[in-house]
Amino acid sequence: MALLTILLALTVLWAAAQTPPCRILGRAAKPTFYQHGDFNIGGDFALHKTLFQLRTRFDSKPEFLKCSRKYITDM
Repeated sequence: MALLTILLALTVLWAAAQTPPCRILGRAAKPTFYQHGDFNIGGDFALHKTLFQLRTRFDSKPEFLKCSRKYITDM
């Protein structure tokens, strides 16, 4: 029992002494067009608005969706 306790204590000490597997390698460089005080505006838009309706069958792998129209003006 004492040997098991010693092995457990040594294992815990060994694990605590190991360096963490992940660490920060350095600071990331700022993007080219960025100044202090700038803020980002994000958005969400669709490239494909109309899709063909496909029949869903559960006896085979589904087909990819087919786009019927693309709206380039939304970009």
